[in-house]
Order: sequence, then C-alpha cells, then structure tokens
Amino acid sequence: MWTQKHVLDHARQLLIEQGPAGMTFSALAARAEVARQTLYRYWDGPEAPVGDLVRRRDLTLTETPREAREALRSYLVDLRETLADPAIAPAIGMLMAGAEHNGAAARALQDVVAVRLAWLNDQLSGLRPPLDEDEFATLTGPLVYARLCARRDISDHLIDGTVDAICRSAVRGVVENGDPAPHAADAGEP
Repeated sequence: MWTQKHVLDHARQLLIEQGPAGMTFSALAARAEVARQTLYRYWDGPEAPVGDLVRRRDLTLTETPREAREALRSYLVDLRETLADPAIAPAIGMLMAGAEHNGAAARALQDVVAVRLAWLNDQLSGLRPPLDEDEFATLTGPLVYARLCARRDISDHLIDGTVDAICRSAVRGVVENGDPAPHAADAGEP
C-alpha cells in the first residue's frame, strides 16, 4: 500500500537525480512502484505532486522575533535554506517554467506564495504593518533571482541588504503617507 507521502518522497529523489526533465508520471510511477493511473487519481499531471512537495516544506523560526528586521531576516535565512534544498530549487524552477500554460503549476506557485506571505505577516504582527504582495516580491525576488537565475549561493550580505531595503521602504511609506512616526521604529530603522 502506498501513500501520497511515499510518492512525494520518490518525486523528491527523482528531482534530485534527474531534475525537472526527468519528472514525468511514467518515471515517477516506475520509481514509486505504482500505476500511472493511480497517480492520475490524485494529481492531474507531474506539476501537481511537485507543487505538493514544495508546499510541504515547513517554515520554521527558532524563536519569536522581537523586531521586524529580525523577523524579515529570519524569513530570508529560511528561504535561503529552502532554495538550497537539492529537490526544492528544481521543483520551484519546474513550477515557474510551467505556470504560464499549466494551471496546476500556477496554482501551486500561488499557494506557496500565499502561505509564505501569510506566515511572514503572522510573524510581523504587532511589529510593523503587514507586507503586501509587492513588498513580498521585493523581499523574496533578490534571493529567488540569485539562486534560480544566477545560479549562485545566497550570501548574508544579500539577505541583510534586502532587509535594509524593505525597512527603508517602510520608513519612506510612513513619511510619504503621513502616518505616525512609530511605524518607522517598527520597521527596524533607528
């Protein structure tokens, strides 16, 4: 008897060993020792279990952040670890490549973004106003670019610079919108 976890574990290994090009239902069925029809009962194509694989990676913080800067930095350190995972990076690349023409890939990416944004905003609650989707893209974009496009490791310098840019942006928003000054301190700026 197989489980979805069993199949996802095999999907992970397939991605590590063969990359996205090797992630077909035929290859996955053979590796997991299940019929292709069984896979189609649960997923509409190979992008769907890959999306499940990405979604099941948990976000973790070692302790509750006391400042927004600390929460943002901790989130980006977790994202760096996620993108360094030998199965997750190709999985995200596969979903990004398929999202334009494949509904399952697009939904999986949207779900991952929504869950991660909600999780981060929960960590930021009481520390600063919640991030909107544009701010979240500004926060995560440099790391996704560095790892998936430039194919380089993500440095502490990149993480710190990205956090600084988000915090400066929050302070600018306070000044431009005429909001009370306490948000500037909440953003982590002196």
